[in-house]
Amino acid sequence: PLLFETRSHGWNNQGLACDFARNLAKHGIATWSDVSEWGTGEVLTWLQMKRVYGLKDNTTEHSEYKRLAEQLERPEWAQLRQYWKWAAIEERAHGQKTERRAPDRVRKVKAARK
Repeated sequence: PLLFETRSHGWNNQGLACDFARNLAKHGIATWSDVSEWGTGEVLTWLQMKRVYGLKDNTTEHSEYKRLAEQLERPEWAQLRQYWKWAAIEERAHGQKTERRAPDRVRKVKAARK
């Protein structure tokens, strides 16, 4: 499911969306599979995010990810979180989740909204 939009794309996201995080989006982080552990569906730690996406310990990227991770743990996300974990364990998440993306997937951001 998408993190920053309420569009479902085949997932019932119950109209939920996280606050937009510009610095994470410019690294290509936009879906649950981008921020979750393959095989478990657990939300990645900050150290894992740094390793996978090459994020820096600057206050903006770190604070955006901390806010995003906290939002995903809220009670209103419980049902979607449970379904996502089931899909990740069953390897059905997005129907093609086989490995973690390389951090250089996004080459250039052409436009971004505030």
